[in-house]
Amino acid sequence: PCKCPRCLSPYLDAPGCTAMQCGNCPCNFCAWCGADCGGDALPHISFCVYKTAGADGLFPKKWEDVTRKQAEMRSPVLESFLKGLEDCSRDGVLREIQGTLRQNYSQVLRFFGK
Repeated sequence: PCKCPRCLSPYLDAPGCTAMQCGNCPCNFCAWCGADCGGDALPHISFCVYKTAGADGLFPKKWEDVTRKQAEMRSPVLESFLKGLEDCSRDGVLREIQGTLRQNYSQVLRFFGK
């Protein structure tokens, strides 16, 4: 799950429209980049620099494009977190989350030589 950029309430991606609305607060945000768009995400999504080239910004044919972009944005944060762990702890964490990493964060696994 991801988090609302305003209240940090978790949400699950639901394939469809990339203009997201938080169920906990009045925030409307972009599924491509997670930007808080105030009361209307539609104008932002048309010009979001993170949407896949050639993709319909609002209703992408492949939701995997959105998921991939989200993973690309989160990867540096995940790498930084993992770098901060002691080697034995990092190895344990990498083992536990290897399936998720293989599916969405393969570049993180490569970074740590896994």
